[in-house]
Amino acid sequence: MKTSVRLIAILLVLAACSRQEKPDEILIEGFVNVVPDGKVYLTHAHDPKEIVDSTEVVNGHFKFVLKPDASFVPFLASIHYRDSTFVENNMIRQIAFLNTYQSSVKKKAGISAFFQGRENTKIIADPSTPNTPVMWTFHLITGGKDNMLYQKFMNKGFGSLDVPDSAKRLARLSYFMKTIKQHPDSYFLLSEIYQNKEAYTQKELNSFLSLFDKDVLNSSTGKKFYSYLANMPSPNKPYPNLLLTNAMNEKQRILSPDARMNLLVFWASWCGPCRQEIPALKEINHTFKDKGLNLVSISIDRDTSSWRKALTQEKMDWQQYIVSKEQMESVQQQFNFSAIPFIVLTDNSGKEVLKILGYNENNIKEINAAIRKNLASK
Repeated sequence: MKTSVRLIAILLVLAACSRQEKPDEILIEGFVNVVPDGKVYLTHAHDPKEIVDSTEVVNGHFKFVLKPDASFVPFLASIHYRDSTFVENNMIRQIAFLNTYQSSVKKKAGISAFFQGRENTKIIADPSTPNTPVMWTFHLITGGKDNMLYQKFMNKGFGSLDVPDSAKRLARLSYFMKTIKQHPDSYFLLSEIYQNKEAYTQKELNSFLSLFDKDVLNSSTGKKFYSYLANMPSPNKPYPNLLLTNAMNEKQRILSPDARMNLLVFWASWCGPCRQEIPALKEINHTFKDKGLNLVSISIDRDTSSWRKALTQEKMDWQQYIVSKEQMESVQQQFNFSAIPFIVLTDNSGKEVLKILGYNENNIKEINAAIRKNLASK
């Protein structure tokens, strides 16, 4: 218990020091003796290839100086460096941090990311660790309140509603609302709700947004949220008949006015489960293409050449489309998905009959049953 109190006290002192820096700069400073001299990289945690900044580290000390403008968005960050003794993952290591909320006297919990807001961040060696450098030392890290919230909620599924029971769902909704009321200035909480937005109704999302401060809502995440709500498909209304580019580089509508049903399959060449479903989709197409089913596959590949290579390999004999980079966000909002495989079955007017997100062995049986039932009733 004393150790935990001591660690939190150190973090509070560091946070007080960090607030003395100039408000037009964000400093991320580290004193970590396990990092060798050379380059160190600040990246987005979910995509290490997306480098935000780089700087030199000398005797374990480094400093990133960010110049945030009005468009700056707080983000989940990681710090990477190269180490010649580490051959995995292209010789890239991550600095690990102590999670004060999940650590105890007997056991320390580590994390490899931190939530970077407009406040300064400092990283120092845990005084309770040996002086001899240990490669996976969990360093103390301090930043803004959002980073503390990230540590607190990172393994608790904040924003996630994967609970079919209505009573438990209502309880979690109430808990999320209460937490946001306590921290209305949190960019982290807004981003977590946004990541799970498909689980909520439009009314629930508007209730969440009403609790956040104006500055948070004016961020790019807040604006994306409002855009999502504006494009959110309404119940019992047809999906938009998108104009997309097909494999012949022609613009065409994805919904066929002559079809009795439309099966829209969102996928990508890099998605293993998506490609695992293709043989079953071929069987569905063979069984129902002459009975009124219009099957189309819609790729969200960013690399067109990878998409075309996959088409050559998979030999799918139905219409193939790709979403352009400029259309991506709008399409995901209009169809209300953020992961693939994503499959939508509609009637001839474009109204939803069945929607399936993710891969499951029973998906194909469910799709077959829905198609047979709806074709039989027409």
